[in-house]
Amino acid sequence: MGNMIYIAGMGMVTSVGANSAMTTASVKANISAYALSDYDNQHDEPITMTQIPSDFFDELGSLLKSDIRSDPYQARIAMMAVAALRDLSPEHSDVIPLIVGMPEASTLGCDARSIVQNITLNFPAIFDQKWCRVLLSGRSAAIEAIQLAYDYLYQSDVPYVLIGGSDTYHSDALISKLDLDGRLLSSGNSDGFAPGEAAAFLLLTRQPELAQVQNGHIIAVHKPAVTTETGHIYSDTAYHGDGLSNAFRLALENSKSDDTNEAIRYIYSSMNGENYWSRELGVACIRNSDAMSKELTIIHPADCYGDVGAATGSLLVALAADNLYNNPQNRRHLVYCSSDTEKRSAVVVEAVNT
Repeated sequence: MGNMIYIAGMGMVTSVGANSAMTTASVKANISAYALSDYDNQHDEPITMTQIPSDFFDELGSLLKSDIRSDPYQARIAMMAVAALRDLSPEHSDVIPLIVGMPEASTLGCDARSIVQNITLNFPAIFDQKWCRVLLSGRSAAIEAIQLAYDYLYQSDVPYVLIGGSDTYHSDALISKLDLDGRLLSSGNSDGFAPGEAAAFLLLTRQPELAQVQNGHIIAVHKPAVTTETGHIYSDTAYHGDGLSNAFRLALENSKSDDTNEAIRYIYSSMNGENYWSRELGVACIRNSDAMSKELTIIHPADCYGDVGAATGSLLVALAADNLYNNPQNRRHLVYCSSDTEKRSAVVVEAVNT
């Protein structure tokens, strides 16, 4: 297969589960956290959202420095990241590079440096600020981080890299902006999405003997593809569908090998309920139809936990990996994410016998 990296651990927190086991079980059972929120849109209709219970954050608040506690939006991002990393339990003696995906820079200004400092101070033995990086590209960030993890793992002697994302839409300013854009799900707007929140992280390694083993399999993560879409949802440029189509094509090319070239039967998608994203996926699948099974199934777990922004990529890869651990006969899944602006990303994950 050539150069490959593998999943050595997974950690997450979502509105449908306080850890990996609870979240994966809830998604399999199609449990939804959708509920009418305390936010009203400009037409005085309650917005449908998902939310991690507030008491979950009570203990975590004491773990943050005072500089961030006064900003509930940034504090929430930091606390969810700490919770997801605790679920992963990265107990190692060496410093681990950390690559964190956060909200798109154009979405809402946040002090990424302060957030990362508050995350890393809770794990002083394994994180060093010099080895931390932030990607402000929203949904696509975590798959973009996998691309950087390949560089770290194959151009240095570090055995592990931690990648992931943390994000929330629970912000008055952000909700107001999205409401003015007509993008929020409510009784009067079916072409909208349910804002959510989550954090998810993956511990990656290039050494298969360090990978997490379940049911006699480990999960390989092929080299991802990161592309751009000029006709994105906030662009005045005409949409031609090249960004995601090219991401699919390149990710599938990166996963080709002599011993496996099976058609993709499952796609894990960042679609959130807005019509734009389903049209985009349709174009990408048609242009890459030779690689798709006639029994293609699209998995879009935002139906359970809402749109979770920068946590989407790592969460989808983790859910795809869990499916492969338990159903290795499926062999390979395609995971993709589309950001609100130009970034598009895709990656193939594969079950490998130990």
